[in-house]
Amino acid sequence: MTMPKFLIVKHVKTARQTYSDDWAKSSKTYKENGFYNWCLNSIKGKLRILEIGCGVGHSTIEIVRDNHIVVSIEENPYMLDSAEKNLTDSKVDFKSIRRENFVTTNFCYHVDYADINDSIDASTNVLIEGNILTDKKLQEWLMKNPPFDAVICWFMGVQSAIVENDDIQRDFDLFKYEPMRYRQCVHMTLFKIGHIVLKPGGLINLIDRTQLFESDQQKATTLETFREAFGVLGTSIDLCYIDQKEIDDPTKIRGVSIKMTQNNKVVGSRPNMRFAITSMIGVKK
Repeated sequence: MTMPKFLIVKHVKTARQTYSDDWAKSSKTYKENGFYNWCLNSIKGKLRILEIGCGVGHSTIEIVRDNHIVVSIEENPYMLDSAEKNLTDSKVDFKSIRRENFVTTNFCYHVDYADINDSIDASTNVLIEGNILTDKKLQEWLMKNPPFDAVICWFMGVQSAIVENDDIQRDFDLFKYEPMRYRQCVHMTLFKIGHIVLKPGGLINLIDRTQLFESDQQKATTLETFREAFGVLGTSIDLCYIDQKEIDDPTKIRGVSIKMTQNNKVVGSRPNMRFAITSMIGVKK
C-alpha cells in the first residue's frame, strides 16, 4: 500500500526538520570546542574548496574565515535556511542557488532539481541545493566549474527519509535507514568525481566521528582497507594518511551523537570506549 501524498510530504518534511534541528546542536558544539579548527589543518594552503554538506553553515563560516573560497552543497532545505541565516549574520558574502522541485510518487518521492544557469567565478562563496549522489545536473555543473583545490566531506550525516527517495532506492539499493552505507556511497562518489573536479595535487578530505585507533598498526590497516576499496574505482586519487584527534569528553557531542555501531545497528559502547574525529586524506596524482 502506498502512502497518501500529503503524508509523504509531512513525513519527509518532519525528517528533514528534525535532523536539521539536531545537527544545529551538534555542529554548534563542534565549533565551540574547536573541532572545526582542527579540521581546517587538513586543507591548509588549499584555496578553493568544494564542501559536501554545509549543514547549518558553522563549518562553512570557519572555512571562509580561514581564507578559503567555498562552494557548498546541501540537500536538506531546512539546513540551507539556517546556513543562509548564519552566513548572513556572520557577514560572509555568498551566493545561494535553490533548485529543489519536490515530487511525490507512487512509492514515495523524487526531487527534480532545476538546471543550473548561474555562472560562478572562482572567487565566489556559493551555497547550492542538490544531492551529490543523484543530481546529475549538479555533477555536470561542477565539472564545468574552475577546478577545486580540495573536496571535503566533514561529519557526514543524513535525514532518515532520504531512503524514501526513489533515486536513492534505485541507484544505491538503499531501502532502509543505514547512515553508514549512505556515507560510504557518498565517499565513493566523491572519489569518482574528485578525479575530475580536482586540480593535480588537489585533496579529498573525509572527516568522521569514529572509535580511536589503539595503535599505529590499526591506523595502517584501516588506511589500507579504504585504499583497496577506493582503488577499484580506477581514479588517480591515492589515499595518503589518516590522522585522529581524541574526543576527551564524548558528552560534548549533542544532538547527532556518537554511537558504536555494527552492521549499521547501534550496539552501545564499552565503558572504556575512546572516541576520536578521524581525518582521511587522498591526493590526486
